[in-house]
Formats: sequence, structure tokens, C-alpha cells
Amino acid sequence: MRKGLGLFVSAVAALSLSALPATAVAEQTITGTGTFAGVSDTVIASWTADGNLFSVHEMVISLDGVLVGTELQETTLIIHPSGPAEFFGTATFTGSVSGIGTGTLEQVINATATTQAGGSGRVTILSGTGDLAGLQGVLMFHSPPPTYSVMFVKP
Repeated sequence: MRKGLGLFVSAVAALSLSALPATAVAEQTITGTGTFAGVSDTVIASWTADGNLFSVHEMVISLDGVLVGTELQETTLIIHPSGPAEFFGTATFTGSVSGIGTGTLEQVINATATTQAGGSGRVTILSGTGDLAGLQGVLMFHSPPPTYSVMFVKP
């Protein structure tokens, strides 16, 4: 009985392996750095609540380095009475990623600032189009100076 079970397991294993593709596609990892600069900043709305100043911004950012292109951001900025600030929102990047190609990336932004002039944050990719479809990962940014680093994976 055991010998028959062993042959059955071997046969199932052989059939399972034959269903795998002959070649596996390797993931491509992209790491690197770059700089960014604000092109425009339009305040869409602003208000105060509990001593906090809230404002909604539509910003255009240019990027150079691993990412080359333009990003349109819609963010909400909250400045607390004690001085620190935070912002969050969405972004659409249009351009190229070194080693991958061109397309667009839909992203979400989360950041904090110790002063209104500087801070740091994280941009996470939600989806992409064109050559950037399927790209996954994060961009970490810091200012001043306005720099970023990326860790992307293209399956």
C-alpha cells in the first residue's frame, strides 16, 4: 500500500512540475535617487478648526534622476498651532523611470514636516500605465534639500 502511495505522490509531483512554465521571468529591481522642485502651487481651499490651519493644494512638481517627468499632486496640508505640519493626498506622475520606460503612475502621499519649509514623507505606487504598468514600490523624499530615493520592483 505504501509503495502505491509513493508512486501516486511522484506522479502528482511530476504532473505539477510539468505545468510550470519552462522559463521564469525575473523581477527587475530599481533603486536610486533624484531631485524634485515645485513648479506651481495653487490653494484650492483653506479653513481653520481647533487652532489648526487646513489647506487643499494642487501642485505641479518636476522630478529629475531615476524619475524624469512631472507630477500633479492634490494634497491637504494641516499646520498645527504648535508648529509641526503634515500633508497627505494623491499624485499622478507622467514621465519615465530609469531602466523601465515611460507611462504614468497613480500614487498616494503621506508626509510630516517639522517646519513649513521642510519635512519628509513617503509616496506609494497604486498603479501604472504604459511601460510602468505593474511597477510596485515606494519613493521616500526629504527637504531641504529636495531629494528622493526609490525602491521599485517590476515583476
